[in-house]
Amino acid sequence: MMHPYKYIEKLTVLQHPDTKDIVRLMIEHDGQQTYGLQRSIVTQGNTRHFYNKKLWHSAYNIKLELGRRISDYEDKGFEVMTEISLLPSEAPDAPEFSFSTNQIESYASARPINATDVPIFVDCSFHQLSIRDLRYNTEILDEDITHFFNGLRKAIEFLPFAMVAVWSTNAIQVLSLEFRSKPKPKHAINYLSKLAAKKNNAFSIIDGTMPGTTDLDSLDDQRSFAVLTGKSLSFHLASTWQIANVFLEKHPHTSLFAVYCMDSDKFTKIQSDIQLNTVKRSGNAKILFTLLHNQISNMTFIRSLGFDASLATVDDLIPLHQ
Repeated sequence: MMHPYKYIEKLTVLQHPDTKDIVRLMIEHDGQQTYGLQRSIVTQGNTRHFYNKKLWHSAYNIKLELGRRISDYEDKGFEVMTEISLLPSEAPDAPEFSFSTNQIESYASARPINATDVPIFVDCSFHQLSIRDLRYNTEILDEDITHFFNGLRKAIEFLPFAMVAVWSTNAIQVLSLEFRSKPKPKHAINYLSKLAAKKNNAFSIIDGTMPGTTDLDSLDDQRSFAVLTGKSLSFHLASTWQIANVFLEKHPHTSLFAVYCMDSDKFTKIQSDIQLNTVKRSGNAKILFTLLHNQISNMTFIRSLGFDASLATVDDLIPLHQ
């Protein structure tokens, strides 16, 4: 069983000038006093990873071993292309997420989105991949996006990073990107985009980090926008979207729900057979929705509410129900 390392302390990349073969040597560290050495080799476009089972308990000795390995490859004609020291710090905290119907305060930081897009926080390193849905603070298990980021991790040029982004059907709009290495890539988004392009991925990388890219005239109330400020990410919704407190009643054998609100102090069912895979039981909830032909449509669960939450009335949700 491989030792559970915490981070990569030093990374050295060598390339042969004739064959173009690439070798990556990395010192692994568990955060205490145990070190290991990992080696990756790219030959004719194929990448292989080798994990040395030997453990070192001295930074001095592991650096001597790395130096010896580098010398061995230099004797074979390889040349050192880059040497990188990776930061031992943990991934930054994920931002708090919220939906908002308020007017956007900073136009420069607004990025056009769809209200049903998924805000994600990605912690991508050599040893782990975490993709979290910021709406519910849960791990995303979608095979396509997991395959996308795992493909980046296997690339010889890969460096650990943390990302805040908005995920739509076939695009990932990056709002912040932090590489945990020293030195860092000079053009982080371009670096990541080129890394993704080499894998022929179905996802495209969109740069949402540059200020002032949103046209002021396009900030109308018919569009939704993402705004990342400090440790807070919010989706400012188009006027067609509404937020309301309702009661959700789960079907006993499926993930279908009925939606109830209040009418003359009585529970009134306003919708049936709503599919909500993220909700596990009946209860009060805050939802996001639009109206189509005077009926709730595109409903999205936001979060559960306590038993004492005040619920919306029929007139609040469907003004023309009469």
